[in-house]
Amino acid sequence: MTWWRSPFRMVQTNLRLVDADLDADKVASFVAGHGANAWLVNTGGIYANHPSALDCQTPNPELAARPGGDLVADAVAAAQAHGLHYLARMDFSKVLPEHAEAHPEWLYLSAAGERQVFNGLTTTCPSAGYFQEALFDVLGEVLDTYPVEGFFLNWFMYSEQDYAHRYHGPCHCAACAERFPADTGLALPATREDPAYPAWTRWSRGMLLELGTRIQEFVEARKPGTPLILHDTAHIRYVEANNAIGREPWHHQTAESVSAALTALPDSPVVVNCAEFLDFPYRVAGEEPERYAQYLVQAFSRGAAFSTYMMGYPGRIPYPATEVAGELTRFHRDHAELYEGLRQESAVLLASSSADLTPHSQGATHPEFRGMYSALLESHVPFDVVLARQLTRLGDRLHRYRALVLPGVGALDAETAALVDRFVERGGVLLATGGSGFDGDTVQLASLGLASAGAVRSGSELLSVHVQVDEQTVLPVLGTLRAPVPTEGTEVPWPVLAQGRFGPPEYCYGQDPTDEPGLLVSRYGAGVAATVPWDIGAGYRQLGARVFRTALGGLLEQLAPGTALATDLPPQVEIVLGRGAAGRLVHLVSHVHSTPTGYAEPVGVRGRVLRVPGAAGATVRALVAGTEPATRTEGDDLVVELPEIHRFEVLAVGAQPDHE
Repeated sequence: MTWWRSPFRMVQTNLRLVDADLDADKVASFVAGHGANAWLVNTGGIYANHPSALDCQTPNPELAARPGGDLVADAVAAAQAHGLHYLARMDFSKVLPEHAEAHPEWLYLSAAGERQVFNGLTTTCPSAGYFQEALFDVLGEVLDTYPVEGFFLNWFMYSEQDYAHRYHGPCHCAACAERFPADTGLALPATREDPAYPAWTRWSRGMLLELGTRIQEFVEARKPGTPLILHDTAHIRYVEANNAIGREPWHHQTAESVSAALTALPDSPVVVNCAEFLDFPYRVAGEEPERYAQYLVQAFSRGAAFSTYMMGYPGRIPYPATEVAGELTRFHRDHAELYEGLRQESAVLLASSSADLTPHSQGATHPEFRGMYSALLESHVPFDVVLARQLTRLGDRLHRYRALVLPGVGALDAETAALVDRFVERGGVLLATGGSGFDGDTVQLASLGLASAGAVRSGSELLSVHVQVDEQTVLPVLGTLRAPVPTEGTEVPWPVLAQGRFGPPEYCYGQDPTDEPGLLVSRYGAGVAATVPWDIGAGYRQLGARVFRTALGGLLEQLAPGTALATDLPPQVEIVLGRGAAGRLVHLVSHVHSTPTGYAEPVGVRGRVLRVPGAAGATVRALVAGTEPATRTEGDDLVVELPEIHRFEVLAVGAQPDHE
């Protein structure tokens, strides 16, 4: 098996021009001592850190002061001496002024015919010759000259905005202007508001996939077994965990993206690049160590490889998270055999309407998803994530789940709708909320048991509108509310209460049960489908009231009993069930010390128990605590008396690794 098929640990030293003086042996020694087994180094693209013979490459001018003038050769030799895999970081997204003037056909152009220039570098277009032709010459030169063991292509995208977040729009270079209309029959859009923009996003994604496949095939042909780190079609898929000024904090970003990637393509490795700095404009400011620890723990708990990503080389910039990064990297190294082949054993699948796996896309405008994500996690329901647009990739693998949750994913394509209906018909549980499975007035899912979609209310029409869950539980309705018409046999357990008057206090009455449904439950084949026709997840995301979580958790437990694990852990401790080549792993990831915008010092959670389903009689070792906790068998389950948990704990169930 090739080395990168196992979960690996990487350090990326993102070198600046002035870092050409690095001591290769000293840095390689640091990388190995950090616990990593791979080192990612800037090799070519914007600047080459080696004496390239190609006209399209410019060597780093700082190499002139380096003995031998070849940083790449020195770094490769040092990596080999310290048992590290050397990976080449390449960036073809921008070119120097001399290349821009020599090859204007390579460049991005806005609808107004303007170039995208930042700090003197000009953005290129993936449709044009630099990506489509010269890129292969550059990779070929590196492969022919150095024994590199993999490539990572940075900023592999159509750049609609620059580093300062100034929006320039879709590319209108000659290559795009010719191919997009030919492929789609549409004129190129100028902005996101253009009606053709959705077609542009689909087309550009397809272009990148096509180019990525060509690159992978090229590398594989030149040096078999050499991986490409990129996006969907690559040997290793790339995800980044990072912070950004002005972006809504989402503490579960890394777990969400890793889960979505591995759910869609479980046999294709994923690496999470964890940025030690705060944001593009603040790359010298270090990330909060406890937030950074979450990046790594969330990555390896879900079965991904991961990278400590720093600017410059170790010690050049004082990043406070480096210490905890090393601690966690060495933990993974010391238990590497347990992470071999690790995949989740969740019974619940949660779909996201996000377009891709980038931090900027994930759930940012989808509070229904994020509210549902939090409700499941805090109810101790282990779950996997999938992008709704990638559901069809699962095929029959969907049927290994007991329940599928569609929170506000909107309209589905015909193939996805058929797959979901088949899942329910064969015995699955479907929970659809916030308009999922509706395309305008059309009900797309037969399993929902609805005759029509019904009218939609929003805004002031919902003031003082509630849903009654039971005699003691009333939820406020926020966002939007549909009034679907059930077919015969569809139950309505939660009624909508009438929009009574809400002021002054003397008039606050009239909120009585109506025939309008707040929840519909339908039997379909061997399964069951439930529809919450309003934004219940967004309500939890916005208000944070436990009554939402309790209602959602209770509903899922009623529909799919046993999906929530029996434990007295606080809601903020996430439970991730997995199985690797050496047995079962249960990760307990603590968010107890989270704050609205980050993480404080870890808070110990002690004296708790967890029932591990189907593990009766198994041995258990707590890897972080280094103990064998007390256990007892109850039926088919194993009840574990947990050690004190700080950042996280890992229970190796049925496996006894010896690291003493």
